[in-house]
Amino acid sequence: MKSPLLYILEVLFCSGLLLAFYRLLLVRKVSFRACRRYLVAAVFLSAVIPALDIPLYPARTVVYPLPLIAAPLAENFVQTTGELPAAVPVVPAGWRRILRPVAVGGAI
Repeated sequence: MKSPLLYILEVLFCSGLLLAFYRLLLVRKVSFRACRRYLVAAVFLSAVIPALDIPLYPARTVVYPLPLIAAPLAENFVQTTGELPAAVPVVPAGWRRILRPVAVGGAI
């Protein structure tokens, strides 16, 4: 059961939303009789909607485990010649290649 203060706040919120809808979409656009029917229904709905108990459940989080892939053994990475490979300079691709010298302050 809701506390009376919470219920009154929800009634005020609902009536404010319904009044905003009325002011934006119905004033001077529909007949007087339709406006009067809407306002009577809005008073009724603003009292009934907060009294409804609508259960809201949190979203269920589903976790799918990923299969583990074994890394190759370290002995496959060791070169048998004993020589280290020559370092290859990394050249950035695309916009990075153009913007990096400009950002550093040099020309292209």
